Amino acid sequence: MKFKIDTPEDLDRIMVMAAHAEPDRIEELMELLKRCDKGVCVEVSRHRDSRSRSQEGYYRKWARAFGEFVGLTEEEMHDELLCRCFGSTIVATKFGDRRRPAKRSADTNTETYGMLIEQLIIVAGEMGFSIPPPLRNANGNYNQV
Repeated sequence: MKFKIDTPEDLDRIMVMAAHAEPDRIEELMELLKRCDKGVCVEVSRHRDSRSRSQEGYYRKWARAFGEFVGLTEEEMHDELLCRCFGSTIVATKFGDRRRPAKRSADTNTETYGMLIEQLIIVAGEMGFSIPPPLRNANGNYNQV
């Protein structure tokens, strides 16, 4: 659902709500509003907990390196890890049977994406490729090591 907000009073209300939701980003929002002489468009949708950017950065860095080690492309390595972590299904296609992950990483949250990272570390270790454990900084974000 989208709304167009173009009156000063409504823009003020948006600022107050945004300040409560993201107090660290209020200056960024103010700069944006200065450039919006025709108003703003606000989209309201259901919040979905997702993986963090630092988790994804750590995973992508090491999945890419491990994929090179075993001779898989980044996409092939990702699909292999998804299948091992979340299971797979066999689908009949005109090219023959294909194994597909039962769950995609887009459907994960921080906890289940963490399971994918653990799977990467375990599988790599079993195959002689050492991945340093993820270190977290004070904000809880993953360092890429």
